[in-house]
Amino acid sequence: MPANRRPDGGVGLARAFKAALMAALLAAAGIGYVRQTMDQDRLGREVGEQEARVAELTAELQRQAAIRTRLTSPEAVQERVRYHRLNLATATPQQRIFVAVPAVAEGLAAQWPAQKPVMAGATSGPASILPTTLAQTGR
Repeated sequence: MPANRRPDGGVGLARAFKAALMAALLAAAGIGYVRQTMDQDRLGREVGEQEARVAELTAELQRQAAIRTRLTSPEAVQERVRYHRLNLATATPQQRIFVAVPAVAEGLAAQWPAQKPVMAGATSGPASILPTTLAQTGR
């Protein structure tokens, strides 16, 4: 070996290690980019599928609401009563039961506006009757 050259001493090994490290970093970045792109595509497809499902369920809900409206209309109920020959009639005032609201619930009832009786012949008596057990306890 000529005197003006230094001994190699592992310089070639350091260059090879640097090159391998750079190649590994470049490969890792490429693999990460491809994986991220594939994940974005997959998530985009899933979002599209879920949006289609929401649209499908919304349409089904609208169809069912239309069917419910059609079946619960007074005309449809009367038609079913006639079809099944149930011979139903409107309840007389003697057949109606009026429910008294306890005084404890009056505070809650005060939050809503007062309602007029919907049935003809309903009396406008006291809005609530206090049960004797609550009256005795002083509540």
